[in-house]
Amino acid sequence: LKKEQDEKVKQEPEKKRLEDEMKKKNEEEARLKKEQEDLKVKQESDMKRLEEEMKEEACFKKEQEEKVKQETEKKRLEDEKKKKDEEEARLKKEQEDVKVKQESDMKRLEEETKEEEEARFKKEQEE
Repeated sequence: LKKEQDEKVKQEPEKKRLEDEMKKKNEEEARLKKEQEDLKVKQESDMKRLEEEMKEEACFKKEQEEKVKQETEKKRLEDEKKKKDEEEARLKKEQEDVKVKQESDMKRLEEETKEEEEARFKKEQEE
């Protein structure tokens, strides 16, 4: 019994050491598991944030493309209007030139007719 008691006493520190080691090992495993879980949560959060940023970037890019498209269309319409206005101004000037020429021709014709009539009248008078 004494021998058994001595053996028990001798084994007590070894048992305590093994229990402490097991406790440390379990604590380390729990710490690593928590770190892994935290890392997983952080990665998921980072992925969501990245996806949001990519969505925002895609939206921004789409908005920019739409803006460029609208600016291009606006410029095209402005150019079209400018051409139309220039064409109208050209036609108006042409019309004005034709009108002035017609008036000038009419005056010249009236003058010629008047001169011819006067010449004929003079000729008749002389006869």
